Amino acid sequence: MSQGEISDYVIHDHRHTVSTYLNGLGKFPSEAIEAVLANKIRGMAGVYNNNYKQLRAEILRYWADTLDGIASEATVIRANFRRAA
Repeated sequence: MSQGEISDYVIHDHRHTVSTYLNGLGKFPSEAIEAVLANKIRGMAGVYNNNYKQLRAEILRYWADTLDGIASEATVIRANFRRAA
């Protein structure tokens, strides 16, 4: 395997990456990040706190800007995608 190549990767790993990165920033509420990822928010927060429309747009813009910054660095990683088990 050459440098920068990933051999075992599934599409769902994108959710792990985005969630870990955004939660690690401490900039956005975790419930809003989960809403962006379309994950179910458990408990009362999931029932009542579903009004993150504007914040979701802000989070998605932040993530898009982050990806644009990475892409502009001409960093390419080859991956062999497989179905999740």
